[in-house]
Amino acid sequence: MKALKIWLILMAAALAVFAFNGAALAFHDGGVAYCEGCHTMHNSVGGAVVNTPGGVKGTVGNGLNEYLLQGSDPSSTCLNCHAKNTMGANIQVLSSDGTAYTPGGDFYWVNKTYTYSPWAGANMTSEGYNHGHSVIASDFGLSEDSHFAGNVGPGGTYPASNLACNSCHNPHGRVNGGTRNSEGPVKASGSYGPGFCTPDASGICGNYRLLADGLYNAGDPAVFGSSSAQGFPVQGYHYTANAPVAVAPQDFREKEDGYGTGSGIEHVDYGTGIAEWCANCHGAFLNNSGGTGTGYHRHPAGDSAKLGGLASLYNSYVKSGDYAGDSSKSYLPLVPFERGVATGLVANSPAGPDGANAAVMCLSCHRAHASAFDEMTRWDTSAEFMSASSALIATSKPWAANAPYYGWDIVGQMGSYQRNLCNKCHVQD
Repeated sequence: MKALKIWLILMAAALAVFAFNGAALAFHDGGVAYCEGCHTMHNSVGGAVVNTPGGVKGTVGNGLNEYLLQGSDPSSTCLNCHAKNTMGANIQVLSSDGTAYTPGGDFYWVNKTYTYSPWAGANMTSEGYNHGHSVIASDFGLSEDSHFAGNVGPGGTYPASNLACNSCHNPHGRVNGGTRNSEGPVKASGSYGPGFCTPDASGICGNYRLLADGLYNAGDPAVFGSSSAQGFPVQGYHYTANAPVAVAPQDFREKEDGYGTGSGIEHVDYGTGIAEWCANCHGAFLNNSGGTGTGYHRHPAGDSAKLGGLASLYNSYVKSGDYAGDSSKSYLPLVPFERGVATGLVANSPAGPDGANAAVMCLSCHRAHASAFDEMTRWDTSAEFMSASSALIATSKPWAANAPYYGWDIVGQMGSYQRNLCNKCHVQD
C-alpha cells in the first residue's frame, strides 16, 4: 500500500501542469508519455509486486500482465489516473457519484441500473449496459456489455469482449504511424488549438484526445489477424477514418453554465470528421446523405449532414416557449454540433451554427463514453418533460443532485415544462 501511495504521488507530480516554451503540458503531452507511467519493467513498483497470478484478466505466465501494464488490463491502467479521486477532477472519466463532467461522459453509469416511475403505477428499468460503452476494466469493476456478450457492438463489427480505452484512444499518441513512419515528433497535444500547439519543423501536434487515426489498429489478433500498417505487427482492428478535428478547453471539463449569456460556457468546439471517425466501429449508423427511406439510417449524421435551415431554429431556440435566441451566444453544450471546418475553432465559443457548414454528428445526441440515459444519449429521449427524466425521478438516486444533466438544474434554468432537447433543432414543442 505504501508503494502504491508513493506511485500515486509521483504520478500526480507528473500530471501537474507546468510551463514549457509558453505551453502548458501534462502527462501525455499529446503523444507517448514516459514508459513507466503505464508499464512496469519487472512487475513491481517500489519493490512491491504489482500483480500476482490467477484469475485476473490480462495475467499471463509468471503473473505479469500483458504488455507489463500497471493495471490488470489496458482500461484499468488508464483508470489508474482517470478515475475520480486519483489525479484530479479535470481528467475524470469514472466517478463514484456520476459527477465526472468531462465531455465524453462518466463510465459510472454503465454499472448503474435504476428503476423509475414515469407515471403512477409504472415501474420502468434503465439498464446499466444500455448507458454507454462497456469498456473492460477489471480493477475498477467494469466488464463486458452483457447485452452484446460474445457479439459485436451495434452497427459495426468490433467485438464487445475486446472493448477497452485503447480501442478508441492510442495510448502512445502516434500520428500517422509515428516517427518510424516518417512523421515528426509530437511536440504537444492537438486538443487545444493553434494557440497551444502549432506544427513546425520541430514537431507536429498530437491527435485530438489521443484518438486513433487511420493507421491505428486495436483489437484481438485471434479475431482480426495482424497488420503491419504501421511498419511492424500490431493487434488487429484496422481504422480507416482519421482522428477528427476539435478544440477543447484546457481544463477538460464542461461546466455547462451560463447558457444564453455569451459567457461562462466551457465546452468542446467540434470541427469536422466526428461521425466518420465513430463509423470506424459503427459504420451502419453513418448517414451523411440525409433521407429516411430504405437504405438510410433514420437520422443523418456526418460531415455532409448539414443543418441548413435548422441552424436558424437552433439559434433562435432558448427553451420551450422562448425563441428570442441570439446566434452569437446560442450554443447549448447539451446539444453540440459540428462546425464543418478544420480551422478557426475556438474552445468555449458561445456562437451557434451557420447554415452552410455546420452539421449534425453522433455527439450531437450521444456521449462518447457513457451517460445516465438509455442509448448513451445526452438527454432522456423517453421523457416528455426533462424534469420527468428517468434518472431524475429514479426511485433510488445514489448519485449527486442533477448529475445526469451535468449539474444543470433543469427546472430552475429551463422550467418545469421544458420538452426534450430534440427541439433545439426541430422546434416541435
